[in-house]
Amino acid sequence: MVAKLAVLFLVFLLLASVQSQEISVQTVREALRRDLDYVRSLLSDDGKLSSGFDPSGSLRGQVLVGSMVAGIHAGLGDPESLALLNKIAEKVNKRVESEDGLDLGFDSEKMQELENFITHVLTADFLAMHYGFTKSLRSKENMLRVADSLEQRLGWTPAWSKAAYLVRSTRVAFISGSQPTAADIENALNEFSTHMMDIVSFSTKSFEGLTGSLSQLSLLLDAVERAGLTAPTELTALWAVHVNYVIDGSKSISVSPENYPALLAAMTSLTYAAENRRFQNSTLAAEQAVKLAEAVAAMWRSGGRILLLPVNVLDVYPLDPLVSAESMMDEIRSGRRPVMADLRFPTLLLTLERSSGLTPELKAVVSLAVGKVAVVDGFFPVLERGVIKSEEFVNRWWRVYLLSTYLAYQREPAARQRNTAAEIFFNIHPSFLAFLSVLLATALLHRAGLLRW
Repeated sequence: MVAKLAVLFLVFLLLASVQSQEISVQTVREALRRDLDYVRSLLSDDGKLSSGFDPSGSLRGQVLVGSMVAGIHAGLGDPESLALLNKIAEKVNKRVESEDGLDLGFDSEKMQELENFITHVLTADFLAMHYGFTKSLRSKENMLRVADSLEQRLGWTPAWSKAAYLVRSTRVAFISGSQPTAADIENALNEFSTHMMDIVSFSTKSFEGLTGSLSQLSLLLDAVERAGLTAPTELTALWAVHVNYVIDGSKSISVSPENYPALLAAMTSLTYAAENRRFQNSTLAAEQAVKLAEAVAAMWRSGGRILLLPVNVLDVYPLDPLVSAESMMDEIRSGRRPVMADLRFPTLLLTLERSSGLTPELKAVVSLAVGKVAVVDGFFPVLERGVIKSEEFVNRWWRVYLLSTYLAYQREPAARQRNTAAEIFFNIHPSFLAFLSVLLATALLHRAGLLRW
């Protein structure tokens, strides 16, 4: 009798746990639905931006709204968000084809260079998302046009090349439960293999360049394996060298709020490297990523509070279409840095958990972040009031990417039981924050003389 009662009690606890998780997931889904309602309020019926959101109707504003919808669709997987995503993509493609709000080739004076560069990066990234979700050849063609323009201006770089954007689109394709085009991955692999010396050159310019290169190499090698291809030994050796250099470099960074951006950049690249579990160095990458995460966690939270940490200007201001490039330059030159409750950290932890598992302390970080931002009414303030002009948009934008990642991982057990193609995705990270990671290195381009601002 006692044994039966014990079993019944355990069953009760299990059901209660499942119900609690279900409520949590439903709350997250409802928060994303509210974000979708908010985005609809920023657009007219034909997909144009409302003048109240962005009076200039900039292409940057349009692709930012589009990237937010893409994130919502990644989390919800619903037809409503996909229809809105397609509507925005139609407008963006038309604007790229007519160079409306974009100076392809950087060969005219109609746009300030930093504004043009940021618009290029955001536009190519949005089109990569749309191509990954829908296999739209039009979006692919225009994505490559924008990336080619970046190559013309900067030369070949691992972060802003046509190959880099092809790789990003494959990550999104996995989210949609489809297999990306093998030819895209093969083209990207060939391009990276051809430009190994350019990768070395980019990496040796700064620590930002080193971590950026490792992130891109790791994303590429992961896609190559999933496509059933084989990377050249020289390229995998270059990846291994990058892992070692980032590990060594990260050990010399003192743990302080001022060094948070560098610590996060190292953790990001090592988290991506840890996904390549068929290579021995992935274990070393995972171990160091966990150590960095534990160090960052002590700065990131205090009990039930998320602390504000200094970030780079280009982590925040490009997300607000009302902040001009001139204002960004003024902030960069002044040396001032905004502070924020950075949701990239818990989002990375969700990915890192797939490779190495998390300590209870790190799991608590994820739970705290999701619990704070998954509010149905209103939004959690990631940034201090007054830092930016489009406060509601930017705060909602940040939470979308954490919550969509969280939902994707919550779907994993069901997908594995169904044995659907969607399970391919769950070993990778829905990395819609890729363009933010590469924007971190924008100052590097300025120092190297590749951008004139």
